[in-house]
Amino acid sequence: MLISFVISTTQKEDNRVLKTLTSLDQQTSIDYEVILINDNPSISKEEHDALGALFIKNKRLVLVDNSKPQSDAFNWNLGVSLARGTYVVFVKEGDVLNPSTVETIKKVSQKATNKVVDVIQFQRKLIGLYEVEKTPSVLIEDHLYDLSENKEVFAYVDATIYNKAFRTSLLIDDEIKFKPRVRYDALFLYDVLAKSDSFYNLGANLLTNTVSIPRYSVFDVTNQWPHILNNYRRMGIYKTMRDEITYAQFYNLYANFLGLIKRFKNKTLYKKALIFVRDKYEGRIDLFVRTNPIFKEAKHSQFNGDFENFNSFIKTELKKNR
Repeated sequence: MLISFVISTTQKEDNRVLKTLTSLDQQTSIDYEVILINDNPSISKEEHDALGALFIKNKRLVLVDNSKPQSDAFNWNLGVSLARGTYVVFVKEGDVLNPSTVETIKKVSQKATNKVVDVIQFQRKLIGLYEVEKTPSVLIEDHLYDLSENKEVFAYVDATIYNKAFRTSLLIDDEIKFKPRVRYDALFLYDVLAKSDSFYNLGANLLTNTVSIPRYSVFDVTNQWPHILNNYRRMGIYKTMRDEITYAQFYNLYANFLGLIKRFKNKTLYKKALIFVRDKYEGRIDLFVRTNPIFKEAKHSQFNGDFENFNSFIKTELKKNR
């Protein structure tokens, strides 16, 4: 079996999981399974019966009922332990997968004749809070990277788990797990990359991802990074990866933290975030801009323009949001 799709559901928002399961039913290849973890024991009998009917109807569906609410981190770890596929793909309920997702990933895995690729990244369309037809990437499309030589992947990877296929045996053998009570996407991803040999960047758009205001504190986006940096120090690879990881930290601070909050249209929250970034990072950004070789490549031009004039950028944004 090629792919295990793992979905954690609470069944609380208009039965969005059925939209996701329908998109999986429409796959052009049936070389997959779906591990659906119901994290809401209090759902109605009708909703639970509907899930049960799907389980009976679909032999590729594994249904797990939690006896009490857990967390996405717990459920993702459980899904990996149950997975029989070569790869695990974590899917957010409500997202829609392209019908050719399994078939496209199968073609990538068949190209790599010498070994299984550790991580496969594909592109995604974003809808909801804002819309993007295809997530931009400065990495080469349809290209296999050797991570021992191509360290730029660590700087430019899309820091989310929802557009990745992860080799299941790598996760299990290296005991890579989601941490409870910690924002999990970048933290998990960079742990995987540190223990991977290969990364394939697909150019194909395989997912429509619904972006919404997160249930957790958006400041958790930044709070992951001390954990990531400390993890690399513990593994003894921080010094060799310093430039790439530092670039990733500051780019995600700009794009996935400030950029995301700005889209909320909440001036008070955005002002708070700007002040947080100014007070916490102002002394470090000047050194980063002057010395980081990845930054000097200027592949994210808007990011470079704003951070080269960091103080002016912060002042301008604060003035706009009085």
